[in-house]
Order: sequence, then C-alpha cells, then structure tokens
Amino acid sequence: MEHGHHGQETGHGHEHGAPTGEVDHGTFLDLDAEVFGRQLVAAVDGAGVTAPRHVVDVGAGSGAGSRMLRERFPQARLSCLDRDPVMLAGLREQGFDAVEVDLDDGFPDLRPDRDGPAPDLVWMSSALHHVVDPAGFLASVRAAMDPAGTLLVVELAGLPSFLDGTGPDAGFEAHAHALAAAQGWNRYPDWTPLLVAAGFDVATDRSDDELSATPAARRYGAQWLLRLARVDGLAEQARDGLLRAAREVAADRPVRPRASRTRWTARPRTA
Repeated sequence: MEHGHHGQETGHGHEHGAPTGEVDHGTFLDLDAEVFGRQLVAAVDGAGVTAPRHVVDVGAGSGAGSRMLRERFPQARLSCLDRDPVMLAGLREQGFDAVEVDLDDGFPDLRPDRDGPAPDLVWMSSALHHVVDPAGFLASVRAAMDPAGTLLVVELAGLPSFLDGTGPDAGFEAHAHALAAAQGWNRYPDWTPLLVAAGFDVATDRSDDELSATPAARRYGAQWLLRLARVDGLAEQARDGLLRAAREVAADRPVRPRASRTRWTARPRTA
C-alpha cells in the first residue's frame, strides 16, 4: 500500500492502454499543491491552529503539504511520515525529518526518549482512506498526540474539474467523473463516527473553490484529463475527446480549475 497526498485513485488500465504524456506521481502531487495549495493553507488557518510545537504530516508523499506546513509554522518541529523509499528520499533532500512508516501498523512513536513536544498538529490530506484499519489508526493518533492538539483530516469532496462547462468535452469530463466515482476513485466514508469513537470532538466543513487559470493549472488539468481518459467503460468518443482536450489544455486552451475539499477538525475529547 502506498501512502501520500493522493487525492484520487487512478483506477485500472483502459483496454486501449494508458494515454502517453503523464508525468510521474511526485510531479503530479506537486502540481496539485501548486494549483490548489491555497485550499490547504485555508484548511489549516480555518481550524484555528496558531502556534503548534510539533507538526506531523501523515502520508507526506512528495512534500507538497510539508512545504506548506513548514512555511506556515517555521518554528515548529516537523515530522514527515511515508513508506515509499522514493518519496522518503525526496523529503530528505528537501531537508525534512522523514520517518519511514507503514500506517497500517498505527501512528509511530515520535518521542522514543520522551524528548521534545508531543505532536500537537497532525495533518492528513488524502491519506486516511489508504489505511487498512482507519479506526485503529485514529485511536493510535489520539494516544500519541498532545491532549490540547489538533488533528486535521482533509479529503477531496469530488474529483477536480478543469473544462469550462461548454461543448461536448465538458460532458465527457462529467461522464468520466461519474464512471470514476462508481468505480471507487477517491472513495472514503464520512470520518466523523470513527473520529468520535477514537476519542475526538469533531467539526466538519467543506470548501468549494475556483482558482486562476495559470500555466500550472493548465498543465495539471491536462494531466487529470489524461487520467480520466482511461476510466474503465469510457466510450471511445469520450476517450478521444478527453485526450484531444488534454492536448489542447497543455498548449493554450483556457481552463476553469475547480475543486471541493472536506475538512474534519478533530481535537482530543477532555471529558
């Protein structure tokens, strides 16, 4: 199992094979952070977190979220958890304290000698739904973190959209989204009951954002369209339309990057 900032499952291969031109996974994650990073910062700031002493990025992946957390809280100790050797090497190259962890084994002990502060901000962006036993994992987070700390769980509320909503290509994008959702892309439950059972008080909210059509947004949009073009069961016409749109977007076609995220703000229950 791979942990990281995966906002999606990429599904199974299409009968015609995967489209060419897709970037590597780390680059894909970095594009996500560049385009939608404002949402991530807002998710932290909106939770009322001010001056944590020990921040933990769970499933740190390429370090996109870790960079945001380091910039937002430069005085805090920052621990980055992942199991992928390539991602861990990249995190260390960026100067992060990267800890090799299989999240299926639970939240690690980051204070083996009881030295330093307990984690008081635990950040999980598109990572919890990759854990085999999320209930057990959340209980281990609750046991390890500071009693006054905050756990932030963030998930995409739906797959990002990039086409402008007019013409047949937009219909192909919407149809591919529906097929992908039916096949379990980005599938996860409402985490509230598990968080409550693990000993947290929970508040939930959702953000819906439309962002600027920057060059990075066009590049990221093209990558998403390539991935959507290989959803199982997509008609040939729709697949060809999405591939054509991906080429046009990668060149100079305008895009409307839109995404929604759900945030669970969880704090250890004190009574």
